[in-house]
Amino acid sequence: MLSWLKSEDLLSRRPLLFILIALLARGIYICFAYAQLDHGLHPDWLYVESGDAPLYLDPVDNLLSKGLYKDDYRMPGLGAPYFLFRLLLSPEASRQALVVLQWLLSGLSTYVLALLAWRLTGRHLAGLVVYAVFLVSAYSSWYDGVIASDSLATSAFILHAWFLYRATQSQRRDLLLLAGFLMAWLVFLRPITVLLLIPSACLTWRFWSGPARWRMAILVLVPFLVLDSVWVVRNWKVNGNFRPLTNQGYQPDYFMHEIRGHAMLFLQGYGGDYIWWNTGSDIRWFGIWKGGAPVDDEGRRAKEPPPYAYVEGYDRDSLFRLSERIRQINSGALHGADSLRAIEEVNATFDRYAALYQEKAPFQYHVMSRLRMFRNIMAQHGTESMILPAFSSLPLGLKLFKLLQSAIFLFMYGLFWLAVPALVWMWRREPSLLRILIPVTALYMMLIFPLGLRMCEWRYLVHQFPFVLMLTTGFVVELVLRRSERKRP
Repeated sequence: MLSWLKSEDLLSRRPLLFILIALLARGIYICFAYAQLDHGLHPDWLYVESGDAPLYLDPVDNLLSKGLYKDDYRMPGLGAPYFLFRLLLSPEASRQALVVLQWLLSGLSTYVLALLAWRLTGRHLAGLVVYAVFLVSAYSSWYDGVIASDSLATSAFILHAWFLYRATQSQRRDLLLLAGFLMAWLVFLRPITVLLLIPSACLTWRFWSGPARWRMAILVLVPFLVLDSVWVVRNWKVNGNFRPLTNQGYQPDYFMHEIRGHAMLFLQGYGGDYIWWNTGSDIRWFGIWKGGAPVDDEGRRAKEPPPYAYVEGYDRDSLFRLSERIRQINSGALHGADSLRAIEEVNATFDRYAALYQEKAPFQYHVMSRLRMFRNIMAQHGTESMILPAFSSLPLGLKLFKLLQSAIFLFMYGLFWLAVPALVWMWRREPSLLRILIPVTALYMMLIFPLGLRMCEWRYLVHQFPFVLMLTTGFVVELVLRRSERKRP
């Protein structure tokens, strides 16, 4: 066993072993996560539907039953494999097949991440350590059993990086097309990644040898250009609009017509936490909440708007009256036209206050709100969605599990901000495709939501987590090995 660990190419000599171990670990986490849920919600099926699952799957079921792809808000990144499964299987079995696909790709990408770490750092040991740590971490793999885009997007990130690297190293166009297809699939799963097409094309041009580099830079974009053109033509014919990504903006229309949507826009203006299922978040104070009712008394004990949330035109009493009106609507005390009229009044009030804030506090609106959103998204320990009962009520084994997972998450994201500039400095004389692509991807995905879109859902840190783990772990391994090499006589 020791001779194996001392091997300088163990990862390349034993791929099947590493993949099988990863599949076993990921399968255990799927069963573990499923065991924490109410089995009455999903009897006899090993999958969990996220709140967004109907937006991904219902259009496919409608297409097969009625010949109409509706509601078409989401891009069909998740719907495409579901459609293929539905040609042969029932809706329930197709959902199960999606989980199997997510599990297989998660296990494969765990091994591929180790290969990436090896090539990124030039240290075989770094690859082994990244593999071991990522194997133990459940942060991203917790979504492998959930019907949503998160698991597949995480795997697509890893596989795209690997095949783009292999394509430029071996000068193989078929691998470059595969990397391009994975990038296109990633955009159809998570449209926010569309801007990452730019570094993929630029790095292909930079690291492809010979006079064909311009053509290769375009070739990696071809899968997305072709697939998205089909999507654009379809949207134009059906909806009469030019929609290259989602059909209704970043949030669906039905949500933006609700009180939640208007409240979210107001809170985003000053950087408040609008995630209504996070106990204690700002939006719950307004009476908009979901789950965890005893923790903050349905938001009544949540933090009230801070001093910087106010401008001339409304005050604390104004917002409190607004919150009481919302609670009255949600209680069901109003009916019919009275309820509809009250909802319209509340939405108009939120919109008026949001406009006042943007006008009278431009620095807070344009700058500080984005920084606060970054604080909101980073203010987590990484296990909020794992094992939902209160920590104090858990048996010792589950407590230790949560503490371990939290420690991995906090260490990786905490040290990341030191690791990236340090690694960039270490690699300044030896740049490579991976040494540019991996940090750029991780930083983009971490910053685009809070700073670009003023969004702060904790889940947005899942997709780039493997790259963050790889960079931070690689940095630690590099420091340890360099120190060890300096001590040698």
